[in-house]
Amino acid sequence: MGRPQRVGVISEIFLRIGNSSLVGLLIVAVSLTSCEATYRPTLTRLDPVGVNSRKASAQDLIIYVEEYASTSKSERAFDANLSELGILPFLVLFENRGKDEYDLVLVQVKDQFGRSLRLLTPNEAATKAKRGFAREAIGWSLVVPIITIPVAAGLSVMNAIGENSKISQDFNQKGMGQEPLEPGKRRSGFLFYQLEQDRKNLSGLIFDLQVRNKQSNALITTAIPFPDVPIIRD
Repeated sequence: MGRPQRVGVISEIFLRIGNSSLVGLLIVAVSLTSCEATYRPTLTRLDPVGVNSRKASAQDLIIYVEEYASTSKSERAFDANLSELGILPFLVLFENRGKDEYDLVLVQVKDQFGRSLRLLTPNEAATKAKRGFAREAIGWSLVVPIITIPVAAGLSVMNAIGENSKISQDFNQKGMGQEPLEPGKRRSGFLFYQLEQDRKNLSGLIFDLQVRNKQSNALITTAIPFPDVPIIRD
C-alpha cells in the first residue's frame, strides 16, 4: 500500500544528514509526521453478481452475502488484510420485498463440522485492527538512527492514537445493525467473525440465518454456502 517506499525515503533522509546536530534530527523527525501510517478505508457496495457473492431467498426476503476475506477486497474496505489479524469479514445485504417486518434472530457462520465461528462486535473487530495498525505505525520509526528512535517512536504513537478513533468509527458505521428489517427497504452492513487459526480458505463455511416475521411470528431459516476463496496471511 505504498508504505515500504516511505520507509526508504526516511532512511535516505537520515543517511544524508550524517553527523548533523541533534536539533536538526529532531526537526526532521517532526517533519516526518506527514509520512506516518494513516487509516484510509473506502466506501464499499455489495456486488450482487460478483463471482464471490451468494444469494438466497426466504419468503419475502432476499439475502446477499459477499466475502471480504480476500486481501485486495479487505484492504480496499478497511485498509488492512483483516484475515491476517484474525478477522473474517462478510458484507451482507437484506432486501425485504414484503409488507411485514422481520427480526434478525440468528446470524452465524458454521464450519463443515457444525461448529459456529464467534461473532465479533464492530468494536471487537476494530480493536484487533488497531493492534495491527499500531505495530505498523510504530515499526517504521525503527529504521532511523538510534538517537532519533525515542522521538520518532513517540510521534508514531501519537499518530496511532489519533487514527484509532477513525478505525472505531469506520467499523461501527459499516457494521450490520440489529434493527428490524422494514418492509420495502434494504439494509446492508458488515459482519465480523473470529477466524480459525488453521483455516486456509472459505470452503465448508455456511452462512446460517434465522429471521422471524413480526406479524405472523413465523420463523424462517436459510443457509448459504461460501465460495472456495483462499485466505492469505502474510
